[in-house]
Amino acid sequence: MKKLICILTALLILCAAAVPCFAEETADIILTVKAEQEPKENVVVYVYASKDSSLYTTEFYLTYASADLEFIENSIRPGDAVDGLNPIVTATEVAEGKLKISYTGTEPLDEAGAICKLEFRAERSTSAPIFIEIEHAETFDGEHIRALTAKGEGTRANVTEQ
Repeated sequence: MKKLICILTALLILCAAAVPCFAEETADIILTVKAEQEPKENVVVYVYASKDSSLYTTEFYLTYASADLEFIENSIRPGDAVDGLNPIVTATEVAEGKLKISYTGTEPLDEAGAICKLEFRAERSTSAPIFIEIEHAETFDGEHIRALTAKGEGTRANVTEQ
């Protein structure tokens, strides 16, 4: 009986140790891309932060089909969720169809919503893919900078040539 209890205890411990291996990795923050276009207007692309992640700074790449969309330089603006944070938001074209976007807030982001928006001109009527790839995301607690686990979700936008 003692052997059986020892074996069952050992199996129970092994199973308990294996459970985290099967757990899905969760992100501290998810950045989601959404696009909208009013008739005869530019395509507005929003980058949303998923929750109150205390996001302080992030850099990510936005990839789009350059045959479908043309980035309008200097069109990047802070989003509604970061109105009171006075962030610095920049977009630099690093390759055709690829922008590097940097976001730095003066305070950590404490709510979900749009962190930035930018505009594109539709080159043709199509369903254009827009992808996001996060380089890094961090928060700052006043003393330490801490890396956030970040995940990006892209989109497809139905756009109409102007």
